Amino acid sequence: MTELLEFDDKIGVGEILEISSANHFLYFEKKEFDNNTLIKHTKFVYDGNNVVAEYEDNTLSKKYLWGEDVSGSMAGAGGVGALLVVNDTTEDYYSMYDGNGNIVKYVDETSNLVASFEYTPFGALKSESGSMVDELHYRFSTKYFDNNTNLIVYRYRNYNPQTGKWQTRDPLGELTKEGNFNLLYGFIQNNPISKLDKLGLYWSIKREGKNWAEAKRTDLKKDPISHLALLVRLNYREREKWLKNIDYSDVSENDLKTKCKFKVPNTVSVYTSKPKGGFNGYLTDSTLSGFGAVTSNALKRGKAAETLGFNVVYYKSYDSAYIFKHMWKISGIWGVIFAGHGTKNFGFSPGPSKFYIAPPKVDPPYKLAYIAALACYTADGYEYSAKVKYVYWTDLLSENGYFIGGKGEIYNIGGPTNLHKEDRRGDLYL
Repeated sequence: MTELLEFDDKIGVGEILEISSANHFLYFEKKEFDNNTLIKHTKFVYDGNNVVAEYEDNTLSKKYLWGEDVSGSMAGAGGVGALLVVNDTTEDYYSMYDGNGNIVKYVDETSNLVASFEYTPFGALKSESGSMVDELHYRFSTKYFDNNTNLIVYRYRNYNPQTGKWQTRDPLGELTKEGNFNLLYGFIQNNPISKLDKLGLYWSIKREGKNWAEAKRTDLKKDPISHLALLVRLNYREREKWLKNIDYSDVSENDLKTKCKFKVPNTVSVYTSKPKGGFNGYLTDSTLSGFGAVTSNALKRGKAAETLGFNVVYYKSYDSAYIFKHMWKISGIWGVIFAGHGTKNFGFSPGPSKFYIAPPKVDPPYKLAYIAALACYTADGYEYSAKVKYVYWTDLLSENGYFIGGKGEIYNIGGPTNLHKEDRRGDLYL
């Protein structure tokens, strides 16, 4: 893979910066040209995700020593906070960190300060000082800062700290804390203070608005199926249920060990109940505004999923228990969004009829990654039977999934302002 970029403002008119990489695990090289004449050629040699040597025109110029990263292991956080020593073949330089694994200082062998950096929350330089600032490039998030482009080089994507965005899109997209779909270029959900991105990418997922998306890995050992499960937010132990071979055939354990391309779920169902004709005061004038608000909310979430490349199937203004139950198990199902009338003791009503559906009546083929249950009491438990005292919509959710539900009544307060996220432990977040 070769990328050709021009940066007149940084390296002069007529100069070209060429960046190449080979299979992401051997080397990374950078070439600088002046009017098609090579003026500098730097190669970076990697051991896993961390650079161990740097060459200038085939001559060793730097060596790097790594230890445990902020995860407490040698690779759990992609090297963040793990760089110990940089050697320029004449002297050692020791890195010093803040609490997030960002290098803020380097000192030499006699403890003299040779470089100091101060960052904004998203990694842009606020200030730098010291005699070695132009030579010591590992800085924010313990990643390489390129002086020519002002980009931070993660293992799989380049990050622009000035804008707080990646230069290339995330293959899946992000979900916010509230479960809303976010931008494809967003940096760790706009929360670099308390979160980190290890590599910039795990797997590549190509979403094109079809039932199933294509997932591709570069290395069989370094890109395990467990990483893919985290990325698509589905349970690893159910991998043989939600993964397909590229020809849509069922996967075997041997396939999971030997193949690099798969199909992953890419469909979101959106169901909205009929807005009128209720019973027992189901939809009175005072609740119509709330009903319209949650319906609009559901459709908005569906449109957001479409922009990310998901296949979104809409069931608008329905009154069908059959359709409601069926939509949970259509081909390639990844998530479900529904809006309408819910009760604390019985479940969700798919329309003005007197039929209610409690979670055990729904049978998805595997635990789903995303459920937005925009109805009253959907964050509460339901009394279903003598054998099962309480059941929850979150029982249908994967361990890494997102859930939005109503804690108590939401209609009679004028819309979905009482929606909560409930995780697997039962904790609630606004």
